[in-house]
Amino acid sequence: ESEMYLQIVPVILKSSDGKEISTYALLDTGSHVTLVREDIAKGLDLKGRSRSLNIGTIKDGPASVQVREISLSVVSKADGRQVHVKNAFSVPKSGFRMPSQPCPVDYDNPDIYTHLDGIDLEPVDKDKIGILIGVNVPEALLIDEVRKGRNNQPLAVKTMFGWTLFGSGKPGHELNVTVSLLRARGDAVLSSAEGLRNSRESCGSTIGKHDTSADELLDMQVERFWKQENSVISTESLPEMSVEDVVALKKLQTGTTLKGGRYQVPMLWKEGVERLPNNIGLARKRFDLLLRRLRRDPELSLKFRRVIEGYVKSGFAKRLSSKEARAISDKTWYLPIHPVFKASKPGKVRVVNDAAAKHMGVSLNDSLITGPDLLNPLVRVLLNFRVGEIAIVADVEAMFHQVKVSDEDADSLRFLWTDDVSTNGAEYTMQMQVHIFGAKDSTTCAIYALQQTARDNSEKFSPEAVRTVLNNFYVDDMLKSVESVAEAKGLVLEVTELLRAGGFKLTKWVSNSREVLRIIPPTELAESVSVELDNCGQERALGVVWDVSTDCFTYKFGVKEVGVTKRGILKVTSSIFDPLGIIAPFILRAKLILQEIWRKRYSWDQEVGDEIAKPWRDWVNKAKGLSCVKLGRCYVNKAGRGLDRVELHVFCDASNLAYGSVAYLRYCFSDGTFDTSFVLSKAKLAPIKTLTLPRLELCAAVTAVRMYDTIVKGIELKVDRVVFWTDSMLNLQYIAN
Repeated sequence: ESEMYLQIVPVILKSSDGKEISTYALLDTGSHVTLVREDIAKGLDLKGRSRSLNIGTIKDGPASVQVREISLSVVSKADGRQVHVKNAFSVPKSGFRMPSQPCPVDYDNPDIYTHLDGIDLEPVDKDKIGILIGVNVPEALLIDEVRKGRNNQPLAVKTMFGWTLFGSGKPGHELNVTVSLLRARGDAVLSSAEGLRNSRESCGSTIGKHDTSADELLDMQVERFWKQENSVISTESLPEMSVEDVVALKKLQTGTTLKGGRYQVPMLWKEGVERLPNNIGLARKRFDLLLRRLRRDPELSLKFRRVIEGYVKSGFAKRLSSKEARAISDKTWYLPIHPVFKASKPGKVRVVNDAAAKHMGVSLNDSLITGPDLLNPLVRVLLNFRVGEIAIVADVEAMFHQVKVSDEDADSLRFLWTDDVSTNGAEYTMQMQVHIFGAKDSTTCAIYALQQTARDNSEKFSPEAVRTVLNNFYVDDMLKSVESVAEAKGLVLEVTELLRAGGFKLTKWVSNSREVLRIIPPTELAESVSVELDNCGQERALGVVWDVSTDCFTYKFGVKEVGVTKRGILKVTSSIFDPLGIIAPFILRAKLILQEIWRKRYSWDQEVGDEIAKPWRDWVNKAKGLSCVKLGRCYVNKAGRGLDRVELHVFCDASNLAYGSVAYLRYCFSDGTFDTSFVLSKAKLAPIKTLTLPRLELCAAVTAVRMYDTIVKGIELKVDRVVFWTDSMLNLQYIAN
């Protein structure tokens, strides 16, 4: 017999008045509607209009069934995201017949199911499934990631509700089959929730084709991306912090203390999380998988061990005694550990604690909140990085690990380790003493500690040093510019001492001034003479780089061979990193090509025609020459000239294909000369659904105003005059009115 796996995921169903029920959902791209089991709907006290619907199978004629129209929310147990289902039907339990979902035999054996490593699966009984979600809730059916195993193994599919299996587990033709196709036509619902089960003797079945394929769902996902990319920019102010973030900020303010020269910052637990399940079994299973991997790769094993030993030596982690390990609290939690590699740093291993690992439907990240957004906007940091003639860049060494956790919180950061990877059963318990990579709240807690260092020492150091720590860091990277070498030297020494007061160490220093670098110990200087201005760790097809030797921004291009398909072209264009829009007109050409692919409705892996392939190949070839593009990092070299005023000029324009705006700074000097410099640009595609040219001109004007607002509020430079430019008389008339 064959084994078929459907997308069944754990969810929480929530009514409008806050009632919740935990159950499982079947994600069905072949269903036009969403059905909820009647007893579940009653448990949530969902009320709605009673209707008589025709429900049947593709074999048997429809029969009239009483149902109710209801609405509810479906909440992800994985990360708390939720979708609202406005139109659903509650159906009797007797007619809500779902399949059970077993786990594959030996699914936790990495030698058999390599693609399921790190994924926690559990069997689901058919009576535990309480909702069938159809394509009327497309956002619930989107696929975030797919892992493919060997032949005749089901796919591992990551949805917003977590990981699930999908597809066939064994070869062969099964004679007992379930065929589901659910349609909604006006007042009738035709269903085969029970399905068609043919006898072994007849061996015949009719298969209904799903109306919404996986490709169509991907189409919808990217279509929403383009709509967002090309929508008119809102001029409204950013929303205030949520109630949850306000509570979290208060917890950071009251719970952060300086102990032993380092800040101890509380973990940001969700409201109501009082107890975590005992997950030592999951930790041992994942640790056994890690041991097998380390045994197969002695070089990786050696690097992994050195990282753990470094943790202990630096005080980031400690080994618990047998007595301490046996002491269990309500929030004792074991974190599986695994190695992570960065493409830009081959050979270097980072040990990451898997805070997303689930046990009994719970993970550490499920129990934490991200907290308020304390991250400085990257565009603002880069705008100010270009103001001064002397640039300095540095990196906070192991930033997350410089921030301590309390003893109570540390009990949720246990992990298993051993002195001998070749021996089974020799593991012991370790405990992190600091915030970890991979926890949902770590970035917020680390940034808060860094900024708190500046606030607590504001009276001991200059205002400029304090402002640098508060405003010129992007996560753990400092990007700062000043006007003179003397100012830069003083700032390097001050910021170093300021951060040392909080237990932070600045390293990997880079500057365009040799005099500045001379005051920094050689061991703390960066090895490279170029700085990538992207800290996300993602492999980029095209990225902006600061070439220190020339003090210019330039580009590196590293596109791997991809098929000339929608999937391949999207993979390249979506990985471009150009935050200031320096080459926005060139990138716009790639977006236009991708939009044309959407307009012609190519499938994901279909080779595009020559009318698209030729301009795409031409774009790729020209992109290889972008390393020749250079833009001075500093806006203007003042060279001792007396500055009279600084003007900001913002231009906007539109065509039937695209619209956008670009901003320039104009430095006017007392001797009557002036210099101009590019600041920022934004180019957007016109929507596939045609808009009139006057409407697009207005969109461009709104983009220009928003760009002005970003620049003036963010740049550490006094702008004396602002001029907006447009060649649209209609725009001017609209504004005048």
